[in-house]
Amino acid sequence: MSAFLEYQRLTLPQLNELDRSSTIFFISVSPIEVHGPHLPTGTDVIVSLELQQRYIDELSQRHPEMTMVTLPPLYAGSDALPVKGSLSVPAVALRSVLLAYAKGLAAQGFKYLFIADNHGGPRHQLAFESAARKAWKKHRFYMINPFLIEFRMMCHHDADFLSETGLKPGTCGDDADAHAGTNETSLMLVAAPEVVGNYQETAPSLPPKAKLRLASGMVRSLGG
Repeated sequence: MSAFLEYQRLTLPQLNELDRSSTIFFISVSPIEVHGPHLPTGTDVIVSLELQQRYIDELSQRHPEMTMVTLPPLYAGSDALPVKGSLSVPAVALRSVLLAYAKGLAAQGFKYLFIADNHGGPRHQLAFESAARKAWKKHRFYMINPFLIEFRMMCHHDADFLSETGLKPGTCGDDADAHAGTNETSLMLVAAPEVVGNYQETAPSLPPKAKLRLASGMVRSLGG
């Protein structure tokens, strides 16, 4: 596991000592959301934190000259599953927070914010995209979120992705396994097995309504 600094533990003099051109900030951003009866409401952030550490490990190996700094996780996201127990924020609010972080880091001379995310809500992802474009246009600041690249490989049944993970269609986060199914349960068994409930006895819920399936198809056709 590669070492990293924690923003909230740094003093101002320590922040000032960081090389502006070779420091990458990381933040996990996902909502509090119900994930069936067997996974905790913080599943998306728990998985995001696991992804974040893996991003840091990989980037540290490829670019040992870079300094990695994590920000505290942000338990906020749009389009959480609309049931009691989930907590959503409007996409415009999420966009504003992301831009505020980008503005604050850019004002200090930093250039990079890498986002770890495990939530596929359409407006959630649009908030990231809009914030990233604005951050670059206004501050020449890079905000990077690789979630949709990973999600597209799942939904399109990318052969290399399926081969590397050992998964098959219907078990990899695609339409047949989009929420709290084999994919997310498997991720949680790696990230935090101690909080996973009895998933073997969890029956699948009903398929989404026709309108929701249609909306999902529209999002994919737009590249979401």
